[in-house]
Amino acid sequence: MIVVKDCVQALEEGDFRASRLLETIVTSYPFSHRYQRNEGSMGVKFKPLSRRTFLRGAGVALGLPLLEGMLPLRSGAEPLGIEKGTVAPVRAAYLYFPNGALMDAWIPKETGADYELPFSLTPLKPVRDSVVVLSGLDKPFSRSGDGHYAKTANFLTGLHVHKTTGQDLNSGGVSVDQVAAERVGHLTPLPSLELATDPVINGLDRAVNYTRMYGSYISWRKPNCRCRA
Repeated sequence: MIVVKDCVQALEEGDFRASRLLETIVTSYPFSHRYQRNEGSMGVKFKPLSRRTFLRGAGVALGLPLLEGMLPLRSGAEPLGIEKGTVAPVRAAYLYFPNGALMDAWIPKETGADYELPFSLTPLKPVRDSVVVLSGLDKPFSRSGDGHYAKTANFLTGLHVHKTTGQDLNSGGVSVDQVAAERVGHLTPLPSLELATDPVINGLDRAVNYTRMYGSYISWRKPNCRCRA
């Protein structure tokens, strides 16, 4: 198993895998917190990790960012940069996966508050009372067009996708995630964050005469401006 000193050396050499491992070690509960009983209290009082303690364990002189474990020990202390009583902003997430789905496993058979979670939604059981399942939604503009491209690109717009074989892409409108980012994006460090598991695919699908790029984007800041993941 790689020790802390080896992690630091690998970090200096640019091995970011070691960087992540080092971060995991430093922020782990046993390493970053030494605690003692708080007299007169039923809770546990945490003693912060000092920079000197970390450097001694790492065995090298290393400039460190401020870690949560280094925050001053005081009653009711809040994480750095967060005011006491601050409520986290509501987040919105839109997930897309291709190749269709067995809808019986996603849509409850009952309506109203006493519905039974279908198989695919069972992981939400702990927060079931806060879950609202919407069904019966449709995208009429996805019925036209050939192949998957006209149906993928408008996943969050629901509008007509301009058929093209080139790079003059047009999704028909702004995607709903970017509408939300425009309204409430100022409440978070990043207005929106786009992530993907597949690389962008270029080229032409000659079977349907659509550019393959339409199959790589679902987020649109403008009808002709895609958000890169």
